[in-house]
Amino acid sequence: MQEMIPYRVFSDAESADAYLQFFTDQGIAFKLEKVSLNLVPYLFFSREVNYVLMINESDLLTADDVLAKNTELEDGTNPLAELDTEELMDILKNQDEWGTDEVVIARNMLLSKSIKVSDAQMMEYRNQRLEILSKPEQGNIYTILIGYLFTPMGIIFSYGLGIFAIMMLLISYAIGINYIFDYKRLPIGEKIKTFNAPTRKLGLFMVILASVFTIVGIAIRIQWFQEFIGN
Repeated sequence: MQEMIPYRVFSDAESADAYLQFFTDQGIAFKLEKVSLNLVPYLFFSREVNYVLMINESDLLTADDVLAKNTELEDGTNPLAELDTEELMDILKNQDEWGTDEVVIARNMLLSKSIKVSDAQMMEYRNQRLEILSKPEQGNIYTILIGYLFTPMGIIFSYGLGIFAIMMLLISYAIGINYIFDYKRLPIGEKIKTFNAPTRKLGLFMVILASVFTIVGIAIRIQWFQEFIGN
Protein backbone atom coordinates (compact mmCIF):
# COMPACT_ATOMS: atom_id res chain seq x y z
CA MET A 1 0.00 0.00 0.00
CA GLN A 2 1.38 3.39 -1.02
CA GLU A 3 2.05 6.07 1.58
CA MET A 4 -0.54 8.83 1.59
CA ILE A 5 0.40 12.40 2.46
CA PRO A 6 -1.66 15.51 3.26
CA TYR A 7 -2.22 17.57 0.11
CA ARG A 8 -4.79 20.24 0.99
CA VAL A 9 -6.82 21.16 4.08
CA PHE A 10 -10.39 22.43 4.33
CA SER A 11 -12.72 23.95 6.89
CA ASP A 12 -15.61 21.69 5.83
CA ALA A 13 -16.28 18.73 3.56
CA GLU A 14 -18.26 20.82 1.06
CA SER A 15 -15.22 22.98 0.36
CA ALA A 16 -13.37 19.88 -0.81
CA ASP A 17 -16.09 18.64 -3.20
CA ALA A 18 -14.65 20.30 -6.31
CA TYR A 19 -11.20 18.82 -5.60
CA LEU A 20 -12.66 15.35 -5.04
CA GLN A 21 -14.58 15.45 -8.31
CA PHE A 22 -11.56 16.77 -10.20
CA PHE A 23 -9.20 14.14 -8.79
CA THR A 24 -11.78 11.42 -9.55
CA ASP A 25 -11.96 12.61 -13.17
CA GLN A 26 -8.14 12.64 -13.37
CA GLY A 27 -7.82 9.15 -11.88
CA ILE A 28 -5.83 10.37 -8.86
CA ALA A 29 -6.43 8.28 -5.74
CA PHE A 30 -7.35 10.25 -2.64
CA LYS A 31 -8.98 10.14 0.78
CA LEU A 32 -10.78 12.95 2.55
CA GLU A 33 -10.22 12.47 6.26
CA LYS A 34 -11.68 14.29 9.24
CA VAL A 35 -8.96 15.85 11.39
CA SER A 36 -7.97 13.77 14.41
CA LEU A 37 -4.93 13.47 16.65
CA ASN A 38 -4.02 10.15 15.04
CA LEU A 39 -4.40 11.23 11.42
CA VAL A 40 -1.27 13.35 11.04
CA PRO A 41 0.01 13.85 14.60
CA TYR A 42 3.00 15.89 13.44
CA LEU A 43 0.82 18.85 12.38
CA PHE A 44 -0.52 21.72 14.46
CA PHE A 45 -3.97 22.03 12.95
CA SER A 46 -5.45 25.51 12.73
CA ARG A 47 -8.82 25.76 14.47
CA GLU A 48 -10.59 26.39 11.18
CA VAL A 49 -9.18 23.20 9.62
CA ASN A 50 -11.48 20.19 9.92
CA TYR A 51 -10.70 18.03 6.87
CA VAL A 52 -7.51 16.84 5.18
CA LEU A 53 -7.26 15.70 1.57
CA MET A 54 -4.75 12.84 1.38
CA ILE A 55 -3.14 11.57 -1.84
CA ASN A 56 -0.47 9.01 -2.67
CA GLU A 57 3.02 10.44 -2.42
CA SER A 58 3.74 9.12 -5.92
CA ASP A 59 0.87 11.25 -7.29
CA LEU A 60 2.17 14.54 -5.89
CA LEU A 61 3.78 15.90 -9.07
CA THR A 62 0.80 14.77 -11.17
CA ALA A 63 -1.65 16.48 -8.81
CA ASP A 64 0.40 19.69 -8.86
CA ASP A 65 0.58 19.63 -12.63
CA VAL A 66 -3.13 19.10 -13.26
CA LEU A 67 -4.15 21.66 -10.65
CA ALA A 68 -1.83 24.24 -12.18
CA LYS A 69 -3.84 23.90 -15.39
CA ASN A 70 -7.22 24.21 -13.66
CA THR A 71 -7.69 27.83 -12.66
CA GLU A 72 -11.26 27.18 -11.54
CA LEU A 73 -9.93 25.33 -8.49
CA GLU A 74 -6.80 27.37 -7.87
CA ASP A 75 -5.60 30.56 -9.51
CA GLY A 76 -2.16 29.09 -10.15
CA THR A 77 -0.42 31.43 -7.73
CA ASN A 78 1.53 29.93 -4.86
CA PRO A 79 2.33 32.33 -1.99
CA LEU A 80 5.36 30.18 -1.15
CA ALA A 81 6.70 29.96 -4.70
CA GLU A 82 9.49 32.48 -4.12
CA LEU A 83 10.81 30.77 -1.00
CA ASP A 84 14.05 28.78 -1.16
CA THR A 85 14.71 25.41 0.44
CA GLU A 86 15.93 26.88 3.73
CA GLU A 87 12.86 29.10 4.04
CA LEU A 88 10.53 26.18 3.32
CA MET A 89 12.30 24.14 6.00
CA ASP A 90 11.82 27.06 8.40
CA ILE A 91 8.06 26.82 7.85
CA LEU A 92 8.14 23.15 8.89
CA LYS A 93 10.21 23.95 11.99
CA ASN A 94 7.97 26.85 13.05
CA GLN A 95 4.61 25.68 11.83
CA ASP A 96 2.70 27.46 14.61
CA GLU A 97 3.57 30.74 12.84
CA TRP A 98 1.91 29.55 9.62
CA GLY A 99 -1.43 28.17 8.53
CA THR A 100 -1.84 24.40 8.29
CA ASP A 101 -2.31 24.67 4.52
CA GLU A 102 0.99 26.53 4.13
CA VAL A 103 2.83 23.90 6.16
CA VAL A 104 1.36 21.13 4.01
CA ILE A 105 2.23 22.96 0.78
CA ALA A 106 5.79 23.72 1.99
CA ARG A 107 6.44 20.06 2.76
CA ASN A 108 5.07 19.00 -0.61
CA MET A 109 7.20 21.63 -2.39
CA LEU A 110 10.29 20.19 -0.73
CA LEU A 111 9.20 16.71 -1.75
CA SER A 112 8.81 17.86 -5.35
CA LYS A 113 12.47 18.98 -5.11
CA SER A 114 13.38 15.44 -3.99
CA ILE A 115 13.84 16.61 -0.39
CA LYS A 116 11.73 14.27 1.71
CA VAL A 117 10.99 15.31 5.27
CA SER A 118 9.81 12.14 7.00
CA ASP A 119 6.89 11.92 9.41
CA ALA A 120 9.40 11.23 12.19
CA GLN A 121 11.36 14.39 11.36
CA MET A 122 8.13 16.42 11.21
CA MET A 123 7.20 15.04 14.62
CA GLU A 124 10.61 16.04 15.97
CA TYR A 125 10.18 19.59 14.63
CA ARG A 126 6.71 19.72 16.17
CA ASN A 127 7.89 18.54 19.59
CA GLN A 128 10.89 20.88 19.59
CA ARG A 129 8.63 23.83 18.81
CA LEU A 130 6.10 22.74 21.41
CA GLU A 131 8.86 22.58 24.02
CA ILE A 132 9.91 26.14 23.20
CA LEU A 133 6.34 27.46 23.28
CA SER A 134 5.66 25.70 26.60
CA LYS A 135 8.40 27.57 28.43
CA PRO A 136 6.90 30.29 30.69
CA GLU A 137 8.04 33.83 30.03
CA GLN A 138 10.01 36.18 32.27
CA GLY A 139 8.31 39.48 33.03
CA ASN A 140 9.85 42.60 31.53
CA ILE A 141 12.01 44.31 34.16
CA TYR A 142 10.97 47.83 33.08
CA THR A 143 7.26 46.93 33.19
CA ILE A 144 7.73 45.48 36.68
CA LEU A 145 9.52 48.63 37.87
CA ILE A 146 6.77 50.85 36.46
CA GLY A 147 4.14 48.71 38.18
CA TYR A 148 5.84 49.02 41.57
CA LEU A 149 6.54 52.75 41.15
CA PHE A 150 2.83 53.34 40.56
CA THR A 151 1.60 51.35 43.59
CA PRO A 152 1.84 54.33 46.06
CA MET A 153 -0.59 56.32 43.93
CA GLY A 154 -3.40 55.19 46.25
CA ILE A 155 -1.95 57.43 48.94
CA ILE A 156 -0.82 60.18 46.59
CA PHE A 157 -4.40 60.33 45.30
CA SER A 158 -5.53 61.32 48.80
CA TYR A 159 -3.32 64.42 48.57
CA GLY A 160 -5.29 65.83 45.71
CA LEU A 161 -3.74 64.54 42.46
CA GLY A 162 -7.08 62.98 41.58
CA ILE A 163 -7.59 61.26 38.22
CA PHE A 164 -3.88 61.31 37.34
CA ALA A 165 -3.06 59.23 40.42
CA ILE A 166 -6.00 56.87 39.81
CA MET A 167 -4.85 56.19 36.25
CA MET A 168 -1.34 55.29 37.39
CA LEU A 169 -2.74 53.12 40.18
CA LEU A 170 -4.92 51.26 37.67
CA ILE A 171 -1.86 50.65 35.50
CA SER A 172 -0.15 49.09 38.50
CA TYR A 173 -3.16 46.82 39.10
CA ALA A 174 -3.34 45.87 35.42
CA ILE A 175 0.33 44.88 35.25
CA GLY A 176 0.11 42.80 38.42
CA ILE A 177 -3.14 41.05 37.45
CA ASN A 178 -1.82 40.31 33.98
CA TYR A 179 1.31 38.69 35.40
CA ILE A 180 -0.76 36.58 37.81
CA PHE A 181 -3.57 35.34 35.59
CA ASP A 182 -2.48 35.58 31.94
CA TYR A 183 -2.64 32.32 29.98
CA LYS A 184 -1.49 31.31 26.53
CA ARG A 185 -2.90 28.53 24.39
CA LEU A 186 -0.49 26.07 22.80
CA PRO A 187 -1.10 24.88 19.22
CA ILE A 188 -2.34 21.56 20.62
CA GLY A 189 -5.12 23.43 22.47
CA GLU A 190 -3.65 23.21 25.99
CA LYS A 191 -3.76 26.38 28.11
CA ILE A 192 -0.75 27.18 30.30
CA LYS A 193 0.38 30.11 32.42
CA THR A 194 2.14 32.73 30.31
CA PHE A 195 4.62 33.85 32.97
CA ASN A 196 6.96 31.91 35.23
CA ALA A 197 6.50 31.52 38.99
CA PRO A 198 8.86 34.39 40.05
CA THR A 199 7.05 36.81 37.72
CA ARG A 200 3.64 35.71 39.00
CA LYS A 201 4.85 36.27 42.58
CA LEU A 202 6.02 39.77 41.69
CA GLY A 203 2.61 40.41 40.15
CA LEU A 204 0.87 39.19 43.31
CA PHE A 205 3.01 41.40 45.57
CA MET A 206 2.36 44.32 43.25
CA VAL A 207 -1.43 43.90 43.54
CA ILE A 208 -1.21 43.47 47.33
CA LEU A 209 0.97 46.57 47.70
CA ALA A 210 -1.30 48.63 45.47
CA SER A 211 -4.32 47.44 47.47
CA VAL A 212 -2.69 48.40 50.77
CA PHE A 213 -1.84 51.87 49.50
CA THR A 214 -5.35 52.22 48.10
CA ILE A 215 -6.96 51.33 51.43
CA VAL A 216 -4.66 53.73 53.28
CA GLY A 217 -5.42 56.45 50.75
CA ILE A 218 -9.17 55.94 51.12
CA ALA A 219 -8.83 56.01 54.93
CA ILE A 220 -6.97 59.32 54.72
CA ARG A 221 -9.68 60.76 52.46
CA ILE A 222 -12.40 59.64 54.86
CA GLN A 223 -10.54 61.16 57.80
CA TRP A 224 -10.13 64.46 55.97
CA PHE A 225 -13.80 64.46 55.05
CA GLN A 226 -14.85 63.81 58.63
CA GLU A 227 -12.58 66.61 59.86
CA PHE A 228 -14.02 68.93 57.20
CA ILE A 229 -17.58 68.07 58.26
CA GLY A 230 -16.63 68.51 61.90
CA ASN A 231 -15.32 71.99 61.20
